[in-house]
Amino acid sequence: MNITKVTVKKIEGLQTLRGVASVVLDDEIKIRDIKILERESGFSIMMPNKKIADGKYVGYAYPVTEKARSELQEAILEKYYEAD
Repeated sequence: MNITKVTVKKIEGLQTLRGVASVVLDDEIKIRDIKILERESGFSIMMPNKKIADGKYVGYAYPVTEKARSELQEAILEKYYEAD
């Protein structure tokens, strides 16, 4: 997996939500609406999800391996810290 583009929009005034990101993978696949959260343990990302009929949330785009998740989170948070 090659992360070819990352965009971040910072958000202020919300309890834990600090921003929203989009990534492009291999110049072919775009994933939007990745949330950037600040919690007691630090910053993390939440992949896009939607609420289904029974009230549960399901992810519709997410990394399958921990390595891929770490790479995405690192790239997104790096861009987040650069943005002002």
